[in-house]
Amino acid sequence: MKLTTLSYQHELSSMNSATPQPLRPAARIAHLPLAIILLMGILTLHGALPGVSVPTLGQANWMLGFAASMAQNGLWSVYASHFGGPAPAPIAFGLAGAWPTAVILRLGVTPEDAFSVMYAAWLSVAFYGAYWVARYYRVSPSLALLAASVWLSLPMVWWHSQYSTLALGFALLPAYHGVVLSVISAQHQTRASRWCCYLLYLITVTISVFMDGYTFMMFACGASFLLLSHLFHSRADWCSEAIRLLPIHSVVFVLAYLLFSRYIGQSHFEAAPLEFFRGWGMDLTYLLRPSAGVNWLWDALKVSQVRTPEDHFGDASVWDTTFLLPLIIVAAFGAYAAQRMQTQWLGWCAIALFGFYMALGPSLKVNDTRPDVMQGQPSVMAAVHTTMPTGSALISSHLPGFNNMRAAYRWAALGALGAWALMLPLLARHQKRRYYWLVGLAGVLIISHLPNATRWEQTRQYRAAIADIRQTLVPTLARDLSPGEQVFFIPYRNDFLINFIAPQLGIYAYNIGGDKNLALARRHWPQPLRELAMYEWPEAPGRALTAMLRHPQIDTLVVPYHDMLWAAHIWPAETTLKPYLKSRVTALKEVEALSVIERNDYAIIRLASASLATKAAQ
Repeated sequence: MKLTTLSYQHELSSMNSATPQPLRPAARIAHLPLAIILLMGILTLHGALPGVSVPTLGQANWMLGFAASMAQNGLWSVYASHFGGPAPAPIAFGLAGAWPTAVILRLGVTPEDAFSVMYAAWLSVAFYGAYWVARYYRVSPSLALLAASVWLSLPMVWWHSQYSTLALGFALLPAYHGVVLSVISAQHQTRASRWCCYLLYLITVTISVFMDGYTFMMFACGASFLLLSHLFHSRADWCSEAIRLLPIHSVVFVLAYLLFSRYIGQSHFEAAPLEFFRGWGMDLTYLLRPSAGVNWLWDALKVSQVRTPEDHFGDASVWDTTFLLPLIIVAAFGAYAAQRMQTQWLGWCAIALFGFYMALGPSLKVNDTRPDVMQGQPSVMAAVHTTMPTGSALISSHLPGFNNMRAAYRWAALGALGAWALMLPLLARHQKRRYYWLVGLAGVLIISHLPNATRWEQTRQYRAAIADIRQTLVPTLARDLSPGEQVFFIPYRNDFLINFIAPQLGIYAYNIGGDKNLALARRHWPQPLRELAMYEWPEAPGRALTAMLRHPQIDTLVVPYHDMLWAAHIWPAETTLKPYLKSRVTALKEVEALSVIERNDYAIIRLASASLATKAAQ
């Protein structure tokens, strides 16, 4: 049934002056149960239920170490001092998650539950932010809640929980852009209200840069597209609006970036080669056909495709997260509805197109697989194996920020944001006439994104693993290590688990987890440690280890028989280094200057009493 001319003009006027409609108190109460049910479903999907589950294991251990150290250093501390020494260690990404977790730890909450509380809190903010954007475009409250659930149920969001705050950054993308919409619509508000919006913009951008670098860049691009779209549609007022908005937009992003650079102590990280961008770009078939083992519905319908690292470039995150065909189809109908209603959706279209374009990487891939000559090699892709260039190599090679976004497929999150926003006019236009059809449509989208049942059991096991590390490994090490000792775990690796155990023990370790954090820490290590190669046992170990321990800043060496990277991700640890290291530790017992204590899971090496007395005298 067609709208009358009068009603259509009313609807058109309502959509073009998009500002959130205030809800009556009765309406708020009526929709509160639905909001709670949907939010609890989202928290369950992500594994963020305190006391029950934890979204991830490896990254949770890594971040909990920073949070525990910050908590011990004081309420306002934003550096870790118990690992990555001797200089205070900034967290390379995720301060917006680590610092709140530190506050929660200071309240006496166990580490595994503190992480889930933090995660659930940010997911709640993301849920409300997505809901607010839908309400901004006149979507009814119940459909807006469903739209928010559609976003947070995307595999692009929940699958990346194993990268901790990267997933939270993805989840918060609608909320970030909702603040941009409030800044745009502030032109008709009082001066005080406008400046509150501008302050909120600065706070939001600062949170985004300290949440995750990938989503900070996506936010910068998406906000720019929305502002340019607004200026394009402003017509006679475009000059005054440009003067109002562009300086604010530039200032908040520059200030946030400078603040982050000051915090980590450098303005940029080394750019990745284009071969990495190619290998980690999105294949078009990933976008159009799901991968096996991710979503229960597509596996049940037997339409998913088995993909393995042996056959495909990148890793599982590239092909397990980028199936977005159902959302894109709905977005196409939404774009048609927006065009019929003459609404300002140019910015969201640009966001969707740019995000998916950048996700392809420098080269187009259409069901490309690894050639036989590359089996077992790193997940990079040479230009000779590509179909054709996309043209984004110029951006990825030369533009600051863009050249650090080496996992190019993650740009698909920005494309998904644009597609999700384009769904909103479809909901708004037909909500009075086809309400139950739209509820069913949103329900189908949510169901099509749900993971297999094993996901729920995994998140429960993650919580049990963190508790077990805290209750077994930490007390065992506490028998041989005293608070305040300066310790080096040798051979050193990307030692994720040391982040977690060092603050629990109260020691000061030089090791640290995270590639970027390790690079920052090594600059300040004592000279004997900087001379040691990663993963390597030193040549002439008796002389080398004795020299290390005679350094005034090194008290104890620990030889862990667990791989301190993979033990943080898989616990109980499946990888043991004992066969490789035990004979080397046994040989050290013959060195008179050293005292060796060997346990089942590690060995402790210190100077013998005579050598220790000499060191003290020096």
